[in-house]
Amino acid sequence: LTEQKLLEIWHECFVFDTYPTRFEADFARTRGEALMRQFFAWWSQSPSVVVGVEKGFSVDVDGVAVTGRLDRVEQTEQGVRIVDYKTTAPCTQEEADADLQLSLYALAAAHLFDKPCTELLLLFLSDEGTVERSTTRSASQLKDARTQLKLIRERMEAKDYRPTPGAMACKRCPYRGVCDVAAV
Repeated sequence: LTEQKLLEIWHECFVFDTYPTRFEADFARTRGEALMRQFFAWWSQSPSVVVGVEKGFSVDVDGVAVTGRLDRVEQTEQGVRIVDYKTTAPCTQEEADADLQLSLYALAAAHLFDKPCTELLLLFLSDEGTVERSTTRSASQLKDARTQLKLIRERMEAKDYRPTPGAMACKRCPYRGVCDVAAV
């Protein structure tokens, strides 16, 4: 794969009619091209063995059905690495280390590939550049994720939809400007 071929694929697959105006579509297409160039530079730094792209999953975690999609799964010497692409502002390392979604990805990957998840990588692509946040999950963290999932299920079954404000959750919530209990 060359950078030029990647850009050709980008242009061939770009869907214009999802944008209200041609101007917005052209802007998004040009911005996407810049992000594709950044991705290519990141991707070509070191070869990897990709074992899954957009890999859907539905796994049972202690009686709770968890479904999702892994953006990219790579083979490592000891297991698999999950790469999750983001086009939002980069999170902090602390946020990546505590992210429940990544913990659930690690649980799903272990189930799907029958190998441990040795690394979880958030790859932020933005106009400012590419930022990586690499993290792992210990057995204790995975146990905590299972507990969190159980508590979420219990609240949903009880139809308890009260907000649970917290600095990390509220910081990224799109409703923080109108929420009466936002923590930030």
